[in-house]
Amino acid sequence: VRFSGPLHNSMPHTRDKKKRATQAPPAAAAPKPKPKPPPPAEPAAPAKLAVPRPTPPGQVPKKLKKVKKGQQVKQVKEQKPPQKKLTKEERAARKADRIKRREEEQREKEKKKEKAKKRKAKVTLKTTEGKLVKVKPQVKAALATSVPDDFKPDETKRHLALTKFFRPREGIGGLVPKEKGLVPTKYIPVHASELNSDYPCPNLAAGTVVEFSLHITPPRKLDGRRFVRAVRVTAPGGGKLLNPDDGRVYVGGKKKRYTGKVEFFNAKLGFGFATPDRAPALKDTKQVKLTREELGQVVPLCHGLKIEFGCFCRKGGPVMAERITLPGGVKITRATGDGRKPLDGVFIGTVKMFHSKSQSGEIILEDPSTMPDEAQKFLAQREAKKEKDRGVRLVKHIMWHRDDQIHRDRITRHNRVVFNMHLLEKCIGAHNVLHIEEKTTLEEAKATLVEAVKEQTDKKTAQQAAADEAKADEKPAEAETGAVDPEGSKEAPASPKQTPASPKQ
Repeated sequence: VRFSGPLHNSMPHTRDKKKRATQAPPAAAAPKPKPKPPPPAEPAAPAKLAVPRPTPPGQVPKKLKKVKKGQQVKQVKEQKPPQKKLTKEERAARKADRIKRREEEQREKEKKKEKAKKRKAKVTLKTTEGKLVKVKPQVKAALATSVPDDFKPDETKRHLALTKFFRPREGIGGLVPKEKGLVPTKYIPVHASELNSDYPCPNLAAGTVVEFSLHITPPRKLDGRRFVRAVRVTAPGGGKLLNPDDGRVYVGGKKKRYTGKVEFFNAKLGFGFATPDRAPALKDTKQVKLTREELGQVVPLCHGLKIEFGCFCRKGGPVMAERITLPGGVKITRATGDGRKPLDGVFIGTVKMFHSKSQSGEIILEDPSTMPDEAQKFLAQREAKKEKDRGVRLVKHIMWHRDDQIHRDRITRHNRVVFNMHLLEKCIGAHNVLHIEEKTTLEEAKATLVEAVKEQTDKKTAQQAAADEAKADEKPAEAETGAVDPEGSKEAPASPKQTPASPKQ
């Protein structure tokens, strides 16, 4: 507010005094009638706010009615429709339904638990050769059924049976004998090592007729149970078994062989690839798939290994290799497949660990100064490679596998061993592993190792000679009986001349 004059003139009480002094007094006016006071109104009720009250924990908040703008909002509870009183029969029916639902839920939970147990369950079958084979839980009933103690069959007698199932990847199957009551079990387990076949991965189609002998395993140490097995499984008449026709189309013929080099192979997963050499039948093929089933065993194949194989393909599938061997038909072993480079010298060490599932472990040298120069350079190269690439794994200890032992005795942690050393693609390995006592000196260990290696080589040569003699004896027998079809429908005509069977047959 702006003031035009002095502060005392601008004040309202000073202006009113001046006006009253200058103006004349007004004339007296008639008195106006006083208006009647309005009737007293009833006091209005205070409006309630639409703010919901805080609900206590564990209770559902109350809902508010939706009203138009400007109207009062009241907090009203939702009124539930009145419930009808149930009869005794209806209450009993509802209770039965609740019990039934709970039982169904309990059954579903039990089924899930059983499925989880089956996934984790692993059954092992011990063959006559002493090998442990892992089996899927679907065939547990066929394998884990024991026989009573008074069951003693004639193991020299031959029997006929039908193949119920066979799993080539696991190498295990079940036979149903034609003679009723021959065995007290549902199936007779059979392992791939007992099949008389030329294939590295033998297979049996369902319904194939085979001839076999029975074998009872010795009682187990844990519970004394005994099991029945089918051994010396052949075609009817003693012939060799043929693999079933699983839709294979051979490239260049069934007997055609090709050569190539391994590009990649994972022994744990059981597959890999190879690059074939130039051949007119494989001019459009850059890679051939390798599988563990066609190798016939779990062995590693190093990069660049020269191999020989046959080729086939299925409808819409890649070109695959079968009957995989080294050039010349030599069987692939761990010593020839991993591409090892032997080092000179005999070494003593202690077993750091042994993994029973992978059948491999690690060894620590007693005297690290005895490590060869080539092995030290190899470790230095791997360490430099790891600094550049973090994905490279550096193994400073010496790796060994159960197949590299001289004797199949049990070697566990903290045992003292003597061995030879070799270089692998990614680590240092040990072969000719032999268990020795704690007080054995290096000179004594060398002497025992030389004797054990010589004994092992002599044993292998004797086994090879026996196998060659058995093959020579089997040739005339095959001409007599003939190979049998997988379906058992066709047989080769038997010759009138009969040759005496070998002791193995």
